[in-house]
Amino acid sequence: MKNNLTKSNQIAFTLLLLPFLLGAIHFYFLNSPLPSFLISMFAGTFFYAQMFILLHEFGHKSFFKQKQLNVLAGHLVSIFVL
Repeated sequence: MKNNLTKSNQIAFTLLLLPFLLGAIHFYFLNSPLPSFLISMFAGTFFYAQMFILLHEFGHKSFFKQKQLNVLAGHLVSIFVL
């Protein structure tokens, strides 16, 4: 059976963009008045869920082509996952 999912560094870096944008929104509005704070919590929910998913993928070394990039990115993401 052929695997249709090929590793691509370009796609991997693109997929990292959205979680970090959500994280930026989360941390920027964290100490804001209530409406902005609620936006922060909504963005933060998806940010932390996506960080856990990414950490899982990096652990299987299935995101980047190079093993070293998976390990490096996994260490970076693990800071947010604790």
